[in-house]
Amino acid sequence: MSRGRRQVLGAGLACPPCNIGPLSTPNYATALAQPAVHKLHDGSKVFAGQRAEGFYVDLGSIFDLLNLRPIQELNVFAKALGLMSAAGVNSTAGVNVHSLAVQVPMSLLTRDGNPPTASTGTIGVWTTASRQQVRILEGGFSRPDGMVSNIGPWVQVSRLGNPLFNEVLIPMSTKIIVDLTLLTQMDSMGLGTIVSLYVSAKASGCQLILVNLSQRVRELFRITNVWSLLEVYGDNIIRLP
Repeated sequence: MSRGRRQVLGAGLACPPCNIGPLSTPNYATALAQPAVHKLHDGSKVFAGQRAEGFYVDLGSIFDLLNLRPIQELNVFAKALGLMSAAGVNSTAGVNVHSLAVQVPMSLLTRDGNPPTASTGTIGVWTTASRQQVRILEGGFSRPDGMVSNIGPWVQVSRLGNPLFNEVLIPMSTKIIVDLTLLTQMDSMGLGTIVSLYVSAKASGCQLILVNLSQRVRELFRITNVWSLLEVYGDNIIRLP
């Protein structure tokens, strides 16, 4: 996008398959990955596919209730088990991840098209998360093997709906997150729907989490005493235990 106008820079570009192994995908780097690096007419290069994970992350300790190995002897629970501090483990070393890579000439990132300087070299990047408006679970929450259908237009959703810190503390498979960003008010029928969803989720061993409640919805919960069922996490996250 430039000066408020969108322009498609590439379409129908090749994307390599997953690197299964030398028998299924022989010569992966030269035969499949390298041909999928595309140079566009403006000098940019793009690639979509598997690449080596570039971050150092100790997944085992992070998902063990943030029990970071280098300082775990300071953790009350780890200390009670006699665990001492140890070096971190790079859990993703040698692992590929699905990547969207874009290499852009520096001159395309400045206002005047010239190489960047202290006054023209500021780069702004933004992303959005979108989902289709309606998700249908065939058979309800009691049928995890049922068919899942997503229909309707794509709408932007809050990234609070699936944050990593939430996944660290509570597995995604045991929680249902409802984003109420576009809901400015609620009547008795909507309140009944929330309560019914809460009952069904609890019967299935799931937690119901509501995010981005408007002030009017919060007041309705207080008036009807539903607020007493809630656990509040900051201004935007509410959990029904």
